[in-house]
Amino acid sequence: MRASIGLGIVVLVASLSLLAPASEERESVQGKPLARAGLLALYHHWFQKPYEYMFDSGSLTVRGQTLGMLKAGINGILKYGALNDAAARYQREAEPGFGDLRPIQRLAGIKIFLRQDDRGTTFSRYNPTIIRWGYQNLIPEPTDKVAGIKCQTLYDGIFQRFFRLMADAHLYLDRGQLWGKERVAYQKAMKARKKLDGIDYLQQRYGNALSQYPLSQDGTTFTAPMGIGFWLRRKMDGTAAEVWTGLGKLMALYDASFWTARSKK
Repeated sequence: MRASIGLGIVVLVASLSLLAPASEERESVQGKPLARAGLLALYHHWFQKPYEYMFDSGSLTVRGQTLGMLKAGINGILKYGALNDAAARYQREAEPGFGDLRPIQRLAGIKIFLRQDDRGTTFSRYNPTIIRWGYQNLIPEPTDKVAGIKCQTLYDGIFQRFFRLMADAHLYLDRGQLWGKERVAYQKAMKARKKLDGIDYLQQRYGNALSQYPLSQDGTTFTAPMGIGFWLRRKMDGTAAEVWTGLGKLMALYDASFWTARSKK
């Protein structure tokens, strides 16, 4: 479940969902702390009625819905799940409008986005402080339960694809030493075309990458090219290292064999 939230918000946002175990010593924590009971209640709300088309067919029944592997990405977790709605319910607030992330900001006590600066980005720039808050507050233990189901079971049956794709997308850029080249190409494309269709650009450039994640773009699915694009944008806004730290903490706890194998290659 810890996986359900993020990164997203790695994702963050993704990012918010990339958190450190509650038992870990917390240093330089900014924002509002979230108690274990509150964290599990938040995830319980997330499963109230997530958008069914985000999931593959499966056999895991959570709060009356039978769900398979999550095929969506960060927007699915934040807005269609929806984490913003879950945060509002947990805080006993009125239901927010679609895409309104202010309930999450109030939950954390930290702004999600920073204003664009002279880095030349044309997309939203994440606040590294809320990413850090996420991986220091939002990860339950694998043995904790949400809706009567262990968080490890929820990760294995629902969130594994998303987080493995995020890890492999980063490693694709890292091991191929592609960060500089691809970041420059992405920036040039954005500057050359005022209304760049980012999804089309990423599909054309990375459509053959990470063939172990074969699902194609259909308006809902989070694809391998989109994962690569996520990391390039984080490199541009300076938050890639913080998100990667959070992802590593989550993967070591929930998917240790996969993470160890990837680390050895």
